[in-house]
Amino acid sequence: MEVPPAEWHTYRRDNQLTGRCLIPGAIGHPAVQWQYALGGSENEVFVTPNSDGCHDLLLAYGGCVVRTSWRGKIVWKTPSYGLNAIGRVVDLDGDGIEEILASTGYEVFVLSAQDGRVLLREYVGFPASAGTPANMMLCHRFDPSSAGMHLIVPMMSSKEVRVFDFRQGAAKPRLAHTLWMDDAYHPTAAAADLDNDGIDELVVSKLCGVYVFDVLSGKMKASARWTSNGERHRNYGLLQLVDIDNDGNRDIVIAADRVARHLSVLKNDGKGNLSLLWDRFVEFIYPNDTTEVRHTGNSVSDVDGDGKRELVVSLFNARGDGRWWLEIIDPVSGVVKHEVPDRYLWGVQDIDGDGISELLVSEEQARQAKPFSVSEILKYEHDTAKVLWSASLIRFAGRSLRPEGWQSNFRDVPFKHDETWTDHRGDSVSVFLFEPSGKERDLNLVELKIAKGKFSTQSTPLQGSPHPVMVNLSDLNGDGVKEPILSDTTGALRVLGRDGTILSQFTTGYRLQMEGFFAARPSPTPIVFRETNAGAPLVAVPDYNNTLHVLDGTSKGDSQRRKWIARGRGHIGYELCYHSFSVTDLDGDGRRELLALNPDNASTSELLAYTLGGGVKRSWTIPGAPPPSPVRVGVYEWMVVPAKGTPNVVASFYASESMNSEQTVCIDVKGNQLWHRGFYGEGEWGRGVGPYCSYSLLSSKRDEQKLFFLAKDLLCEVNAETGAWNREPWLLWRATTIAMGQPDWEFTKERHADFGGEKDPFTAYGSPMLIDLDGDGEEEILVGACFGGIGALKLDHSVLWWKRTPFTDIMMRMPGVAHLEGDGKMFVGICHADGSLTCYEGANGREVWSLPLNSTTSDIVSCDIDGDGREEFIAGTTDGRLIAVGTGSDGKGCIKWALPLGSALGNPVIADVDGDGLPEILVVTGDGSLVCVGSTPS
Repeated sequence: MEVPPAEWHTYRRDNQLTGRCLIPGAIGHPAVQWQYALGGSENEVFVTPNSDGCHDLLLAYGGCVVRTSWRGKIVWKTPSYGLNAIGRVVDLDGDGIEEILASTGYEVFVLSAQDGRVLLREYVGFPASAGTPANMMLCHRFDPSSAGMHLIVPMMSSKEVRVFDFRQGAAKPRLAHTLWMDDAYHPTAAAADLDNDGIDELVVSKLCGVYVFDVLSGKMKASARWTSNGERHRNYGLLQLVDIDNDGNRDIVIAADRVARHLSVLKNDGKGNLSLLWDRFVEFIYPNDTTEVRHTGNSVSDVDGDGKRELVVSLFNARGDGRWWLEIIDPVSGVVKHEVPDRYLWGVQDIDGDGISELLVSEEQARQAKPFSVSEILKYEHDTAKVLWSASLIRFAGRSLRPEGWQSNFRDVPFKHDETWTDHRGDSVSVFLFEPSGKERDLNLVELKIAKGKFSTQSTPLQGSPHPVMVNLSDLNGDGVKEPILSDTTGALRVLGRDGTILSQFTTGYRLQMEGFFAARPSPTPIVFRETNAGAPLVAVPDYNNTLHVLDGTSKGDSQRRKWIARGRGHIGYELCYHSFSVTDLDGDGRRELLALNPDNASTSELLAYTLGGGVKRSWTIPGAPPPSPVRVGVYEWMVVPAKGTPNVVASFYASESMNSEQTVCIDVKGNQLWHRGFYGEGEWGRGVGPYCSYSLLSSKRDEQKLFFLAKDLLCEVNAETGAWNREPWLLWRATTIAMGQPDWEFTKERHADFGGEKDPFTAYGSPMLIDLDGDGEEEILVGACFGGIGALKLDHSVLWWKRTPFTDIMMRMPGVAHLEGDGKMFVGICHADGSLTCYEGANGREVWSLPLNSTTSDIVSCDIDGDGREEFIAGTTDGRLIAVGTGSDGKGCIKWALPLGSALGNPVIADVDGDGLPEILVVTGDGSLVCVGSTPS
């Protein structure tokens, strides 16, 4: 399945993931040839008061922070710094003017909400840490004598937390302390007065451990460590500092829901000394992941009116019965006070104004909650859960929370349902929900009003708004009534009146991935192909709404450029580091088909083969795969592999939202399953078998098809026809320990202090590129975009060369390979988290040069883009530049040209788009456009 030199058939051009365009170009002075509007994505919205007594909106998209009026008029827009999220909008110094906390993940920003000026810009990446996403930062007033706050910057994969002091003014921040604890696992931070001295302490939760600090002095005041099921496990999840027994002392409640699932309660003696009351272990996802722990941001609340708090959670399969159970737990003893089967928790909130929280739940029979189901509001009293209200085919409108004061949550993903949107007005309360409208993919926003014990509903149709989320509820126009703000997967933002009228509507760009900040960029990655070798060039690209756009590359007018659109989800990289399609000739008739998943099949993952006229030629259901929604569920990668006779299809899927649920299957073109791979390994070393991102394929001289991929930290090589291991999966950290010059070691309890530190060789999560790096005529395995390391292996897994990298330093950014000197010698280009692009000699890993770009990049591709006989690295940057980087006459790296495009850029592809025999560059911008770049007309 050779890719013609002028085309680009997959995310990385070919099945070896080379990312190399093989035809020389003539782009010495780049210019935009045309643009095509794809639309944006859903976006979070914050509000800030304006001078008119109303509120403006604050958003982060395209790498920028944007302030608009509530009608959509831009007040100001920052340059693209690569920002992927706003953390908080808060008055840091008490002067009555708000500031904006934002982050790229590697850099923390404080901006003026008035004009977008940068007040603080702090690099927190390597070597100090793996970064700080915006949803981890905490602002809190620790000094009761000052109106100013401290900004707490917890850092991932680090033993440190940075503290910035804003008491002297927002424009005069200072680094007050760097707090240290002997625990490098990812942190969650909250604040409250634990020792009753009138001054709040900072509590940092990590690996079955909590650490208590006096922020004003920088000293650790207390700490506690414990085990869960005999091991120290991650505390990733809910952290609340609450008084559980009315003794006047704030205790610590943890509900960990990711990687390790357990519930923990620590008792505070009133002097800040902590001791474990109980820990309930549910499951560690390695090797098997069969359970879920579901909490909300309000899970520790009084729900029975006894004046004491309960812990409310939903657990799936914790009893081995494949069911959800809603549990109301006494947090002092850990005893379950009441339970309800088949109920999934959406909120623990007071919806009738009596000061006691009700339970917002849905009825669920499967691990993954349905998009719409029977939803209920329960009141727990007299040891009974009474149904106050119920409706079918409906779901609660979710609200995500940021760390604030005594309550926090580990790296809460955007749009996570931490609580349900409610509005208290006088004697009534409104609860917001969504329901299907009866029209294809359209929903209604439902306002459920509760007044004097009576329930009534009002529905507002949301026509043409796919997958809407409610992102805010604020009085925007100063009329005393809060307006719902909704965002959808086309980038449309709507402000609704409470009577259902649309008060304003406008379009936003792409939200960069906060949860995958190390790969933050627009994910759509186009491909370029012809139906037959003699056909005209076509371009296929997805939008954020899982719509497949097929464009005519030769069109001279924008209005005629689109040939057809259809529903389709493509190959999905982890944390949306890419989203792309692929083409192949399935039946050998000389005409290519375009492959995509059906995003609207609600029962299974269905792979579609489109003709290039837009019709579905055939389809297959992938055995065992759930439907592809949300991003982390269902089929995410596939490849058509040659076989004797007709080809086969290999596909990988996530069985659940867990990061250890990958499985891989192979079917023939009739849909018959040929082989299946589930788990590999035992105990903590058990791994789901599927690529973290992409496969690569090597066809041997004996026509054996060898499929390569990384199952987390395992390099896998599979016989694509039989599913047998060609070689046993190989742990990548074996190569990293060699590079580190230290003996190989196992991850044991004795190594806990080393986890996440300088001695930790853990290496995982990338993709293998197959290319001849040393000129011996045989492909090497270039392991790129990894957590913890990069390098080249021979096909027998011996190390050609290897570099250790700090954890997420290069993660999810594929390197480029190029003949930079035009003599056939291969070089490898890698972008690091500090914004430097480093060039290594392909044969031995020798560093040739390093070039500061002052910005991270997308994946790097290559081409002799200017036709001078030497190839260049081509990349998009998070600050909005399309760049060509090569080796100058002095042997050092240089930017040959740069084209500013105004917002963060996705992965570029290089192909002959218009059929003139010369390559153009296609790239998606953070503003929501596909841009075609060629040479400036002479």
